[in-house]
Amino acid sequence: QNAENLRVTLRSIGDALIATDNTGNITNMNPVAEKLCGISLDEARGKKLQDVFNIVNAKTGRAVNNPIEKVFRTGLTVGLANHTKLISKSGKEYQTADSASPIKDKDEKIQGAVMVFRDVTNDYNLRERLKISEEHYRQLFHSSPVSLWEEDFSEVKKEVDKLVKKNIPNIDSWLKKNPDYVVKLAGLVKILQVNQATLDLYKAESLNDFYAGLPGVFEKESYESFAYVIGLIARGETSMTTEKVHIALDGSVLHVKLFWAVATGFEADYSKVIVSIIDISERVGFEKKLKESEERWKFALEGAGYGLWDWNVQTGEVYFSDQWKNMLGYDPGEISASVSEWEKRIHPNDIDSTY
Repeated sequence: QNAENLRVTLRSIGDALIATDNTGNITNMNPVAEKLCGISLDEARGKKLQDVFNIVNAKTGRAVNNPIEKVFRTGLTVGLANHTKLISKSGKEYQTADSASPIKDKDEKIQGAVMVFRDVTNDYNLRERLKISEEHYRQLFHSSPVSLWEEDFSEVKKEVDKLVKKNIPNIDSWLKKNPDYVVKLAGLVKILQVNQATLDLYKAESLNDFYAGLPGVFEKESYESFAYVIGLIARGETSMTTEKVHIALDGSVLHVKLFWAVATGFEADYSKVIVSIIDISERVGFEKKLKESEERWKFALEGAGYGLWDWNVQTGEVYFSDQWKNMLGYDPGEISASVSEWEKRIHPNDIDSTY
């Protein structure tokens, strides 16, 4: 009766199981083990475990030592390495999770061993793909020519959720009146990593140098910008783009365009936020010089007593100088910056020739 109960138990176990005597010869195996090894119990009985349970290192392809030998030598349960692959008699391969334990009698003498293993191929492949994906992400992150920051906003999200539950009518206005709260939440942001482009942009000699100088990077308006981020989180939004002024570690002013976005899959807790920063200082400098040049040009024309109007046909933008308006007998505020202001002042007899 006991033997029959044992047989039924072995056949009912979901994991694969192989039992041996104290010489390592197979005495029993269940159907799951038969399937994975590609051999029946009748054919396997009496054979050495290593002749049926053919395992190799999945990374190197080299044979793995028979775990039963270590069990017999130490009397302890032995687990196999994570990258263990079983090759069945048919040639099919399985990633396995395995352990071998001694079978002892009442006097603690080893009478044999039992090998328990299971097919973890799908889980193993998923883990390997995840490792490869993470490695690709790491390489792209650190080799990117654009400044990248990976941040954890989960503690900020918890505090903002508490704020939302208070049903404050206008959170944005409330944040403006409570700057200390904004500073407090800004201190909860965890910078997980930054890339080399970030160190270069902010003139940091090392990562430690960057972190030490970080408080001086942000202008006062950066906290105002952070208040805006808090408002976004309160509304459940996950991305934004803005232009700000930062200060490099050497004191130079940086005009930057900042992209802030919660990583896909982390929308529930904001524990992974990617920030990319582009230096637009050169563009801002050109725009400033262009504006100054245009102002000087307009001033010179106005000073010479010329009336001026300019129409950018592509953008639709129109400029009428104050002198031009005065020449037509109008005060500056009476004519708006619209091409229709010019069209409606054309004499009817001149419309055909004008167009």
